[in-house]
Amino acid sequence: MTRISPLLHFLQQNYGDVLNRVWHEGTKTIAVFIHEGSVLYSYTQPLTVLLEHDEQDGRCKLTVVAGTGRVRAGTETTFLAAVKEFEKRLDAIHITCSNCGATYYYQPDTLKSDKARCQNCGRLLA
Repeated sequence: MTRISPLLHFLQQNYGDVLNRVWHEGTKTIAVFIHEGSVLYSYTQPLTVLLEHDEQDGRCKLTVVAGTGRVRAGTETTFLAAVKEFEKRLDAIHITCSNCGATYYYQPDTLKSDKARCQNCGRLLA
């Protein structure tokens, strides 16, 4: 599994409902995702995501283009927020409560501070 695999999976699951294409050429990965999302519950707006990644130098470039419309910037902003949340989860620790089985993602510093408690049963997560 390459380092880019989690991001590709995220984009395929969330932004590839209309088109989802990934090409690998040596150390390079190129991908195109097209998503048609609802905007303000009144109409749909396409969102195109282009990914360029080179495993050798570790660079990854995402180009995001929202379809035309008055809320275009909002669609792009929502996408960028989702990617930032995805990035946080990459560094997060996946933990399952030993008491009730609920699963959570926490940043390492939260677990060190003994503040992470199960939201179901209240048990301290270790």
